[in-house]
Amino acid sequence: MSSSCRWVILACLLGLSAPALAQSGSSKPPPADPAPTEAQCGAQGLSQCTSQRVQELRRYREAMRRAASITGTGAIGVDEGRRVGMYDRWLLDIAVSADQIAQRGQASLQGQGPASASAKVAFNQQYLAFMQRLRTESRQHDTTAGLMKRKHAVMFNMLTGGQ
Repeated sequence: MSSSCRWVILACLLGLSAPALAQSGSSKPPPADPAPTEAQCGAQGLSQCTSQRVQELRRYREAMRRAASITGTGAIGVDEGRRVGMYDRWLLDIAVSADQIAQRGQASLQGQGPASASAKVAFNQQYLAFMQRLRTESRQHDTTAGLMKRKHAVMFNMLTGGQ
């Protein structure tokens, strides 16, 4: 049996007409609830995209809380303690924000109809804004940490006689 005959038989078994099979061009069916462009969900449906992002925000929340709870084992100076405290507060603030946005996303998944779709789009826009905030603020912390490491290396090399 030829390959084209197999496709026609498969299409008949699935209830697809030849034009529908030719138009699909993909083995995946389109999502039941396509996401508007502003939600930036790609080819995913709005509900699936929202659900995945809610789960991602919950993982962020837990990771940030866990990181903020880590305590140092050695003695640190006042300035270092202040910087660590500021970073821990930032981590907890991110955790709270992630949790609040995740709750809104979860609530949007409970509803149905146009109001629910609108709530899902609004959630996805909040998610995207949160991720942009996280990237920007994380970059600022990375820059500060990198500068502190370079200064420490210079100081250490000067004290140990290294070049």
